[in-house]
Amino acid sequence: MRVSVTFRHMEPTEAIKEYTESKLAKVKRYIDEPIEANVVLEVEKYRHIAEVTLNAGRSVINCTEETSDIYSAIDKVMDKLERQIKKHKAKARSKKGRMKVEREAYQMMADNYDSGDEAQPDWERRIAITESTQIKPIGLQEAVLMLEGNPSQDFLVFTNSDSNQINVMYRRKDGDYGLIETRK
Repeated sequence: MRVSVTFRHMEPTEAIKEYTESKLAKVKRYIDEPIEANVVLEVEKYRHIAEVTLNAGRSVINCTEETSDIYSAIDKVMDKLERQIKKHKAKARSKKGRMKVEREAYQMMADNYDSGDEAQPDWERRIAITESTQIKPIGLQEAVLMLEGNPSQDFLVFTNSDSNQINVMYRRKDGDYGLIETRK
């Protein structure tokens, strides 16, 4: 771990530098990668400011704290840095786990993949239900009675007993019935 301590507008003392380095040593237990830490300690009137920039691999973490005492500013900034590192590691861990779950889901989809689906056209995949019925020869009056007897049914396909043609009777929005006659 490389640590550089910079003092601004204050006397550089060895005690403050050692105190800062000892606090940063505690952070090292959370990060295994090569670490570079830049600490800036400064005084502006009665405010003591501690700023830490930590470079660990690809991640950069910045923290700043200001108090009336330089030692308390260092303590607070190190606590904040520790919280941010824990949060960063937890986020990275959750992403890793999520990617594993996504890989497993993709593998399950690939295992269940049916090559016959690829040849099926898009319009055919949109058909949700296929039903088959036997078309009975009935008259128009009987078709109207069948639609009236079943309010959940909106249409009826039948063979017209008078013309022997396939017809479709449907319920209109106004409550009346419509008739579609086919021709050969």
